[in-house]
Amino acid sequence: MEERITDEETFGYYLDFTRQEVITRIVSNPENQENWDLAQKIINMEKDSGFYNPDNWKAII
Repeated sequence: MEERITDEETFGYYLDFTRQEVITRIVSNPENQENWDLAQKIINMEKDSGFYNPDNWKAII
């Protein structure tokens, strides 16, 4: 059974880690559309959960 993250601080930590990983992948291989699609999904999730900050994405936007 998959465990859900319910702690806001822990969720923020995993979100930061995932965001940085996707940004690193995009910077190193900007032609890979899958990474851009993943970034868009994460941005949408951040917006839905109230964690979105455009400054976090300025390296690729």
